Amino acid sequence: MTAWYNKLTGKHLAIDGKALCGSACPSKGFRPLHLVNVWATQANLCLGLVACDEHSNEITAIPRLLELLDLEGALVSFDAGGCQKKIAEQVIDLGGDYLMVVKKNQGTLYEQIEAYFQSKFGADFKGPGMSCYTKAEHGHGRQEKRMVVVAEEPRGDCRAGELGRS
Repeated sequence: MTAWYNKLTGKHLAIDGKALCGSACPSKGFRPLHLVNVWATQANLCLGLVACDEHSNEITAIPRLLELLDLEGALVSFDAGGCQKKIAEQVIDLGGDYLMVVKKNQGTLYEQIEAYFQSKFGADFKGPGMSCYTKAEHGHGRQEKRMVVVAEEPRGDCRAGELGRS
């Protein structure tokens, strides 16, 4: 977990798409303006914005934004909208690492990841390349338990670089 903590407190760039409120005018046929921004989390600073093409989405804008950045040694995080193989490959090619959200609509990839972590559940996520952190809190009239599990390079059931391949 220490290595990941160092990554997260080092050069962390968060990339996300946004639709600008008030930029649409349906009566004139204008859809809202969609932008993809990159946020330098430690500096609390927006490093750049790229507009999505009119009939496109953030999947096509993210690669253009990545080309503008120095990703050497950076951890680049994306929501599920940026979870694409080509985007992950581009981040690696530019010298960075990535952290992506995967949702159930990404069928095979989601199922492979879920199966991998289910196979590690019985061993309390202990083993080579595995880190687990749990925090329990009581507040606002409820008990909450959060768990973060990191598999640095999954091997076996789903090898690194093989996730999502059918």
